[in-house]
Amino acid sequence: MLPKELFRPLASANREHYWRLLTSVYAQFFGPDADLPPANGWERRLIVQSIETYLENDDPWVEEDEEPQDSPLNVRANMYLQRLAKYGWFQEELVGLSRTISMPPAVSRFMATLINFAEETPGAVGAKMRSIEDALKRVMDPASKSPGDDLDLAAKQARDLVTSMSSMSLRVRNLMRELSRQETTAAAIQKIFEEYIQRLYLSDYTLLAGADHPLARKSDVLTLAQEIAYTEPRDRLITWYAERTYGGVEEKATAHFERAIQRLFDLRRLQDYLDRLELDIRNMHRRMLALIDYRLRAPSHLEVRIKRAIAGVLDAENFDVAVPAGPGQLLTAEGLYVPRVKRPPIPRCADERRELAPHQEAKMRLYQRARDARTAMPSEVRVYLRAAMGSQRQIRASQLPITSIKQFRIVQTLSTYAQEAITRQTKNHGAGESQKLPDYRFSSAGADRLDGTHLDVPDFIISRTK
Repeated sequence: MLPKELFRPLASANREHYWRLLTSVYAQFFGPDADLPPANGWERRLIVQSIETYLENDDPWVEEDEEPQDSPLNVRANMYLQRLAKYGWFQEELVGLSRTISMPPAVSRFMATLINFAEETPGAVGAKMRSIEDALKRVMDPASKSPGDDLDLAAKQARDLVTSMSSMSLRVRNLMRELSRQETTAAAIQKIFEEYIQRLYLSDYTLLAGADHPLARKSDVLTLAQEIAYTEPRDRLITWYAERTYGGVEEKATAHFERAIQRLFDLRRLQDYLDRLELDIRNMHRRMLALIDYRLRAPSHLEVRIKRAIAGVLDAENFDVAVPAGPGQLLTAEGLYVPRVKRPPIPRCADERRELAPHQEAKMRLYQRARDARTAMPSEVRVYLRAAMGSQRQIRASQLPITSIKQFRIVQTLSTYAQEAITRQTKNHGAGESQKLPDYRFSSAGADRLDGTHLDVPDFIISRTK
């Protein structure tokens, strides 16, 4: 958990100076490229010397109540370090006769996240998809000793990829709004080429329309994810999570597995984000061309010139200048703009109401009755089974009565439910229940068949659970 007043220095008048100071100290002493810190932390004097070197090139700071700017450089460096330690950025300890400075782990991770966010560069979709695919292949390997870690890595990369793609269009629209705020043509064009072309697109965006499409591996990744979700690796991974992470609690392990798989399935949305990005980019192209065309064609500072001319006329003592236009067609009534005549609206009329002839209505009702007689809804199947089974808990399909087209369609639908449930049961995905009829169980009747004048399908047994 971060300290409560951690952001106080970054909200002060010297916030930009404090941010540059923090990044400098972090990179030199606590960052990934820094030297290995001592076990008790860095000596305070080393960090103070680094801050003094930084202050020699980053002045002046804004004077605040507790930070007078006329103090010596060493005093100011100690004062800034003391304030950062006060609000939680650093931790100061007394070890023997010397004072040491260290950065708390939570603050160090937060600082790394902030720097990564500030230095974020366009990502490569193709590289991330290949990394996800390699991780899922390791998950499918039965000899892998850490399949759960590989699945979590693939799920995290999939979530990061979907998140970055979903925010890409927002970055395009933000840039479109910023272009209209540039005062000069040079600034607008510079903004276009620096922000839009160099820093906005994905690093492999130009390959999206080529033969080596970065998303060509998406189907392979989703196929691997489906195999992991519905075949043998599922039980192996849930057991691994339960043993390694959740202390044998299978429910928590199953929920963790389902979250990871769902993040992989979210890769289906990548194409939708790419389609929306293409639309935003086309709008961006039109906006850029219109902006450049307008800036190059519009007179420069036309409003300023008009105001100067009006002020010059008003300040002139003896202004005797004729209108710069001679008499004639320029000022005649015939040359004035003719107002546009508004056309009357098109009269609205309601559509004529058509009525069916008696024989047409009879045919329509007959068609509806035939359709209803051949439709077997799950509710109708339940009513039929309750009437056919009575107080019995079990019945064979060959014992079901068929006296009408409706009952024939119901028995035919039950046969479909039974085939689905028995197939899932043979693959260890259920106990013979059907998603349409969860209150009933289906089992095979061996080699017997439902022979008769109506159907020729394998016989099966229907059991009631409630």
